[in-house]
Amino acid sequence: MIDFEQPLQQAWKRMGARLFSPFDFKKWLSLGFVAWLAAFLTGGGGSLNVPWSFDSGKSNPQDWLGTLDPVSTVLLVCGVLLVIGLLLIVMLWIGSRAQFMFLDNILRDRAAVVAPWREFRARGHRFFVFYTWVASVPVVLGLLLSLAALAAFWPELTTFTWPGWSHLLPWIVMLLIVLAFGLVWSVAMLLYRDFGVPILYASDCSAGEAFAQVWTIVRMKPADCALYLLVRVGLAMAFGFLGGAVTLLTCCVGGLPYVFSVLTLPITVFRQSFVLDCLAQLEPEYTLWREVPPPLDGAA
Repeated sequence: MIDFEQPLQQAWKRMGARLFSPFDFKKWLSLGFVAWLAAFLTGGGGSLNVPWSFDSGKSNPQDWLGTLDPVSTVLLVCGVLLVIGLLLIVMLWIGSRAQFMFLDNILRDRAAVVAPWREFRARGHRFFVFYTWVASVPVVLGLLLSLAALAAFWPELTTFTWPGWSHLLPWIVMLLIVLAFGLVWSVAMLLYRDFGVPILYASDCSAGEAFAQVWTIVRMKPADCALYLLVRVGLAMAFGFLGGAVTLLTCCVGGLPYVFSVLTLPITVFRQSFVLDCLAQLEPEYTLWREVPPPLDGAA
């Protein structure tokens, strides 16, 4: 079983050594920028406010909803989703390469931006392509189910009537199945983000081979991986509380994306170190804490 005491202690020591011995504000700004870019991989977004009335003078949603054409509405929704999807893809592309940049900076105890951005182009691209295709499976299923439900319940939506449980029940069951599948898939993606990036960094294999390596670790040591997930969830809750405290104590200024990454940099460095030490216990072949890190893309 994983001995979590050692990774926690080592993560605390390494975080202190890299960020406070000595304290370098310029290093914090650079490394915080890389951490901000790396966070793009775990998602981001906002809110889209759709008005309930237009210049036509119809203030009642039921009035203008009844005039909408189902085909036009579906096309409009698809267009909005396409724009949002393209934005998310760009963020995933940046975040994928930045994952390797941040990992390399932590291992080398530096805060470089330009050099690792160039060095990890190939690995970041491989990881991005594979991660995007695999992670999009539950998203695509959810979108298809949503569009199908929109078409099926369009008469009820435009007339604001209740479709009845006999009509709703099959859709509820399908929704629960998709949600359960998405939950399992999100756990798989978390393990792939945590362990796949260091494996790719260490061996420079393909993204699919890294995924296979992670699956092998899970298959060979399921109890250890389950315990690791529980600890990761606990740490995530604690870190979320600390992040919220930072935002409140700074009067919400600390909640701004880049500012938040700089202020919570100790948390990010601690988490990265903890993940690396846990991976080393699960698979000693991927012990990355060495005096000389593995060769980089494009290195001599």
